[in-house]
Amino acid sequence: MIFPTNFLWGASTSAFQVEGGYNEGGKGVATTDLGARRPGIADNKVAADHYHHWKEDVDLMAELGLKVYRMGFSWSRIMPDASGQSNPEVKNAFADKTLNEITDNLYKFMRSLPFPKRWIAEVHKNFTDDKIFDSFIKDNICVAQTKLKEAFSMYEVFEEYACRKEIEGIPFIKHIKMNETADSDRELLHRLRKLLESGDIDTIAKSDWKFSTIKRFPTNKAFNTSLDDDIRMRFKDNYAFCASYRNKYKDIVAKITDMFNNTKLIMKENMLESDRIFTVLCRVCEDIDKISQEMKLERNGVTFSDVEIMARELLVKDTENGPVRTELCEEIRRNRLYELIFIDEFQDVNNLQELVFRSLSDSDNLDIMGKNVFVVGDIKQVPRFSWHLR
Repeated sequence: MIFPTNFLWGASTSAFQVEGGYNEGGKGVATTDLGARRPGIADNKVAADHYHHWKEDVDLMAELGLKVYRMGFSWSRIMPDASGQSNPEVKNAFADKTLNEITDNLYKFMRSLPFPKRWIAEVHKNFTDDKIFDSFIKDNICVAQTKLKEAFSMYEVFEEYACRKEIEGIPFIKHIKMNETADSDRELLHRLRKLLESGDIDTIAKSDWKFSTIKRFPTNKAFNTSLDDDIRMRFKDNYAFCASYRNKYKDIVAKITDMFNNTKLIMKENMLESDRIFTVLCRVCEDIDKISQEMKLERNGVTFSDVEIMARELLVKDTENGPVRTELCEEIRRNRLYELIFIDEFQDVNNLQELVFRSLSDSDNLDIMGKNVFVVGDIKQVPRFSWHLR
């Protein structure tokens, strides 16, 4: 499938999966701290140790290009005991540090954009526009319907083998009775399909999508002695095959229902709350930029990022119809001051830098790099240039 241009790639973590630091920062004891550690299972007391490595984790998310991060805190870290008093160390020890790192990355990202205000307006629209919200719901329903088709194909395999009348002349249904499970599952899958076709995700969110418990493979002595070993193993293999396919479509249904675990109203409220948080973070970034610029003026200095922004301001301006070249930029192009543009380490070029290069290239379309631009990942890897660099 093709993702829309305004799609936000992100990550989500749960406290017990990543947090760690189980006895630090004023955290109280949680139930996940008390369980005995089993072989092959991660120790929840340590988990991914996000408590101690949050900075590296946020840097990795920025490196991956993620634009959204949803995180959670262990409740016993926020409220360590039954006194009702919140933990004063949470704010200073962990939450503020993570928020500061995220804000710093947002600030750096915004400075890498040619027109950050345009981007902020687009993100704000994504959060608040009803048409975009409805389109998001429709896209999710389409994805869910595709997944459900896969679930039905898994179910058909399950039904075929679960409802076998006999194996080697011996009634399979009579002994195992999985046909009842098949009927129940089919009804649930058809109900989910009808709800998706109607777009009624509120009912999906409010419904309980638990599958019935599958009949266990008989282990009683009477059953075992009634069949010879070969037939009993055939029964058991068929049972295991059915159970494996049932687990596959159960997992798919679980993923579908997780997509709609909130009603439309709650989803809309969450979007609006996200917009309010985003707006505050952008204002903080604006304040950081204002203070930073004042300090640079006092010291009569600029950063490399400032030079990039100045170059963009000299060469490209934003209009209602999109970016256009300035008169200075057009004059540079007419005089062919840059007949050939070489860009090394192109994978590290940000959006702002790329627009500057495109504006100086011989392309009339600012969305496309000109034919006089030569880009490589590492210029030393190009044999002819490597020879000249020696």
